[in-house]
Order: sequence, then structure tokens, then C-alpha cells
Amino acid sequence: LACIFIWKDPGLEIPPEGQGRIDHLSDAYQGADPRARALIECRGPEDRVYMEALTQIEMPTWHKGRVCIVGDGAHCLTQLSGQGASMAIAGASALAQALTKQPATEAFNTYETAIRPTVSELQPATRENAKWYVPGGMPFHLMRVIAMRFLPNELWVRYFKSKYSRAKN
Repeated sequence: LACIFIWKDPGLEIPPEGQGRIDHLSDAYQGADPRARALIECRGPEDRVYMEALTQIEMPTWHKGRVCIVGDGAHCLTQLSGQGASMAIAGASALAQALTKQPATEAFNTYETAIRPTVSELQPATRENAKWYVPGGMPFHLMRVIAMRFLPNELWVRYFKSKYSRAKN
């Protein structure tokens, strides 16, 4: 069983493994839905609780000399983009194809030229989407809940298809 909890906490310092993480999660979800609280409360100090700050780094270049990075190391879309794995695969494929046809330094440029436009579109969109997925306060949270509950499913289907079908490479 895996469960993901995401919340906004500008001062987050990730506690060490064990009870400290469970306590931090419990504090963050004080007053949450009873089902969420039950998932948190059934954890013990021996259970692994993975915590990570969702940060996005924009690298000016993805290669230097004979070293090149791909995937999250290069474009860091975070899980909120819904594109991390597909962009990593697209990037690795573009790099592999370029390496079969060109010397390394040229191939690195070809790979970056092919993938960067999509990443440059997705990174700001991901930061914008974070406001939707991780609301900053109760009014926005309630607005999101009402929208999800009462807007027709067709709107959400169209939205998610357009959002998650951008990586064509």
C-alpha cells in the first residue's frame, strides 16, 4: 500500500526517519478527513515514511564536457507535472538516437535542442498546477473541492488529456 500526502509548508525541514516523520505528517494533517487521519495513525516508528520537498530546478544546460544528464537530473518536473517518467524516456531516447549519429558533444546539443522546448513549457505549467494540487489556504481548497465535485466529468477529461499528452517525443 502506498499513499501520497502533499501539503504546503514553506519552512519544512524534513525530520529524520522514524516517529519524527509520522508526528510531522500528523501535525500537517490535523483536522483532516478521518480516512486520511486513520492512514497516518496506523503508521508506527518502524514504518518507512518518505518525505521530500517538491522543488524544481531549471538548469541552464544539461551537459558539460563529456557528461550529460537526463530525466529528473536534467529537467526536474516533480510529480505534480505528471510528465516526469515520460519526459525521462523521451530524453533518453533522443540522447541515444543522437549518440548513434554524432560525436558526444554534438549529440548532447542535439538532445537538448530536441527536448528543452517541451521541458521549458512544462516547468512553468507545473509551478502553476502546484497552486491547484497544493492549495495555499482553505478558501482555495474549498473552491477546488467544489469544482471537482460539481463540474461535468467531460471538462476534467478534456483538461487532463490536454495536460498529460504534451510530451510527443
